[in-house]
Amino acid sequence: MGVGSSRSSSVTSLSQEQEETQSRRRGRRRKCKEAVDDIPSDDEPSLSPKRQKIQHTSTYIYDTFFLKGTGSDVTIKALGREWKLHKTYLKQSHYFSSMFSGHWMESELPVIQIDIPDANITTDALDIAFSSLYKDSVHLSDSIVMSTVAAAAMLQMDGLIEHCKQFMKETIGSDNVVPYLRTASEYGLLEIKNDCQFWLQTHLLTEYTVTMLLHLDAEMLTEFIISPDLFVIQVEMDVYSLAKKWLFLHSHPQWDECISKLSSAADNFFRQREGEAPFLNTERGSPYSQVFRSIRLQHILADPVSIGVLEKDNIIPQEWLMPLFRQQWLKMIAVDQRTDPGPSVMTSEEFNETSIRCGRILKCSDEYCWRWTGFSFGFDIILSFNNKIISVKRNTRSQPCLSAVSLQNVRPLSLRLRIASFSEGEGGISSSTQDTGIIQLSLTPDETAYILTVDSEAQFPLYISFDFSLTSHNTSSLVSS
Repeated sequence: MGVGSSRSSSVTSLSQEQEETQSRRRGRRRKCKEAVDDIPSDDEPSLSPKRQKIQHTSTYIYDTFFLKGTGSDVTIKALGREWKLHKTYLKQSHYFSSMFSGHWMESELPVIQIDIPDANITTDALDIAFSSLYKDSVHLSDSIVMSTVAAAAMLQMDGLIEHCKQFMKETIGSDNVVPYLRTASEYGLLEIKNDCQFWLQTHLLTEYTVTMLLHLDAEMLTEFIISPDLFVIQVEMDVYSLAKKWLFLHSHPQWDECISKLSSAADNFFRQREGEAPFLNTERGSPYSQVFRSIRLQHILADPVSIGVLEKDNIIPQEWLMPLFRQQWLKMIAVDQRTDPGPSVMTSEEFNETSIRCGRILKCSDEYCWRWTGFSFGFDIILSFNNKIISVKRNTRSQPCLSAVSLQNVRPLSLRLRIASFSEGEGGISSSTQDTGIIQLSLTPDETAYILTVDSEAQFPLYISFDFSLTSHNTSSLVSS
């Protein structure tokens, strides 16, 4: 009985579950039908809004009025091309605003021919200038921005000029810095001119390319070499090496090898001329003499290895070098006999024109200690960087020295230390500098002087320029004394 009762109970429960399941299904069918009934038929209007992409107003204006010329009331002709434009839009340019608002003959003409006296202006630049009147942005590249500046300057479009200036500021680099500088100088873009000059002063010896060296003419390169603000990374011999590569490229403008082969190509060309006249004494080389005369050759003659390079290259005439050898010899004797009055008697102009120029790049915030090789009149200078403090030491006995040092109780030293750093932000690359100006020191043996504390905002790498003088400038007074 127990088993039968159990079976009956199981059957009853199953029947109830089936009825409940069917009821739930009927409920779902009713809900589905109600949901279907809620969907509007094709005959009934839908109350739900439909998404539709709307053409941007500026795009419509540009496409309709500039590209298609719809409703044009004036045709502009220039450089063999014509644009169907609108006086309302052209009046955004001061050039056309004056034309259409004044008593110019062209103000009533349906077709206006514009003379373009500036050879820097191209049809592409004019197209960019005219199109900018119909939209709120323009597409620029470093190859077109300079002619666009020229077009904007002629058409007196200040907004477009500002846009070009911002683009140039953000894109200054090795291959375009020289053309940018020329454009900025010609059209009065003072901020861009200063940015380009500073870039060249700090990067000329470290980030040059074949394109950049070909862009530099003799006058501009001379201007930067003689500049007291040039960062000579390493020593003056590196200035000569750069000038030699530049001279080779301007003698072989079709040379198109990679930059890593430039040094050996220049060496091979000049050194195969053994037995011939110095290159700068030839008709081919004489136009470039001013560049090499601007180099401070007297400091190159303080190193025997560098003297050997000058002789092998056979670029610079011996008659240039012999007076400098004599000058250095007289200074050496005067320092040894203590008849040289020292660098303190030099004017700032003399210091900026004749000081020894050295430098290096500090890549990270480690501790650094360095010196430069070459004859230093018995004054072994060591520079140190530690905890963002730069100091100079007159080394005598505390550290090994490669050459003889002076044991005089006091040695005078004139110096100028500069630091440059760069950071990249939304507005392009920004720079910061520190400059001690010319400092006069008198150091005893092994004395250290703290020169400068680097700003906390300065970012690595740091470009360090260290210019200094150890002797007086005027050698004629040494001979007379």
